[in-house]
Amino acid sequence: MFVQVLEARYLGEYRVWLRFEDGLEGELDLGPELYGMIFEPLKDPAYFASFTVETTLTWSNGADFAPEFLHELLSAAQPDRKEPSVHSVQVPMFVHVIAAQHRGGHRVWLRFNDGLEGEIDLSTALRGPVFQPLKDPEYFAKFTVDDTLTWPNGADYAPEFLHDRVLEVQQIRAPRDP
Repeated sequence: MFVQVLEARYLGEYRVWLRFEDGLEGELDLGPELYGMIFEPLKDPAYFASFTVETTLTWSNGADFAPEFLHELLSAAQPDRKEPSVHSVQVPMFVHVIAAQHRGGHRVWLRFNDGLEGEIDLSTALRGPVFQPLKDPEYFAKFTVDDTLTWPNGADYAPEFLHDRVLEVQQIRAPRDP
């Protein structure tokens, strides 16, 4: 269910044009999504324009948007799109974390507003400068729940990304038909 941004162009202010690997493309205004400490520098349009594409939009301060989140926003902005993507995330538009428990190391149990719950290991998702402090399990355990998991240094994960990871784990563990 992972989908990548293949191409992105800056269009001014906080608008970008995106093209995904499944063919979805179009324009998004990300201004309304710039909340939280990690996104504060992006409120400067010149800094916002400095993004690079590494499977998603990323900035030098470690800020990024989960590609699934961007895909979902763009899909919602194009309700007439005929063919659904096999890669698109089928989650409620405003999914968020409502409860979480640290389970040791980089494992966390999560419950979402749509009723989904489960345990995931985020050790492989600790990439980029903002996530470096989280490699220390003691620091990792200092997360709080504010619609998603957030840490004192401003690191967070898009709730859609976490939701997708829980779904993936459940699909792997589900018994297969003979």
